Amino acid sequence: MVPKWLFYSVLTGWLAYVLAAAAVAAGRQVAYVFVFLLAILTLSVSLPRPEHYAFLGSGLTLAAATFLIGSALQLSLIVLIPIYLVRKRKKS
Repeated sequence: MVPKWLFYSVLTGWLAYVLAAAAVAAGRQVAYVFVFLLAILTLSVSLPRPEHYAFLGSGLTLAAATFLIGSALQLSLIVLIPIYLVRKRKKS
């Protein structure tokens, strides 16, 4: 059995992913907002993990590389989605 908090946090992440995927598949403009929120949620959950900092003492492990690359991708989404939405709004 897992603790309740873990179950609800996984359920929340899963629901956010399903909403984002459904919006993307439907071609909805709101998909950008869902993906943006999902990137923030994912980064806030994964950033405190010790694997992010494991490379400082023992070199770059697979777990540390996975977390670092994932964090870089999440940060790029957090930066690029608002830029895209602002530019799209200016064109309209």
